[in-house]
Parts: sequence; structure tokens; C-alpha cells
Amino acid sequence: MAVLVGGWALLAGVGNAHAMSGRRDCMYVNGQHVPELKLTRYVVVNYKKDGECPYIDQTKYAALITNRNPVPKLTCERLSASLQYESKYNHDICGILAEDTLYVIQKLDGQSFDPNTDIFNLGPAAKFR
Repeated sequence: MAVLVGGWALLAGVGNAHAMSGRRDCMYVNGQHVPELKLTRYVVVNYKKDGECPYIDQTKYAALITNRNPVPKLTCERLSASLQYESKYNHDICGILAEDTLYVIQKLDGQSFDPNTDIFNLGPAAKFR
């Protein structure tokens, strides 16, 4: 039964022609190029469309975030375009990011974005207050 439910969840995204309703990406780092690592780094939370993004303590996590609170939001489509994210199952990156969770996402210079190796789940955004 679990296999059927999991399979249906994957198929439900096929042909999805619009962004996840009511979601935006809170941008704690918005495309910071790191030349020594040959990548561009993003730190994001898949968050609700309305209201301010979760507060991340900039003094405790200075090495993690660069934008000051309150941070800007991008549409899921815009972040997907920056990463060159493509999937036949999810129209945009919000479809694979858990809600209210902090992620580091990297785009390696000259390489295709790979969600299996380029997304790092840091856990619930609330624990970074």
C-alpha cells in the first residue's frame, strides 16, 4: 500500500503547469558566487506566500546567511530558472523542498543542476532563531 501511495505522489506532479500555490522562497543568500569552490550558493526556505520569512539569527549563523532579516522572497519559478531546474515531476523547485525547512542549494559552475547532490537539508527553519 505504501508503494502505491508513494508512486501516486510522484505521478501527481506529472504535467504540473503551475507553481505550488501560496509558496515563495525566502532568500537568506541569493546567488552568492564562491569562486574558490566553483559554485553559486543559495540559502532558502520554502515558505508561505504571505507574511515575513522566518527569522534566522544572523549573529549565530553569520557564515550561513548574508541577507538581513526580513529577507526578500522570490517566486518558485524564478529560483528554478536561476538554478536551471528541470523536472518532469515538479514544475518548480518548491515541489521538492519541504515547507518551512532551511536549505543550502548550490549550482556548480559549468554543470547541470542535480537535485540529488546539490540540495542540503539543514532542518526546520525554527531551530535557527
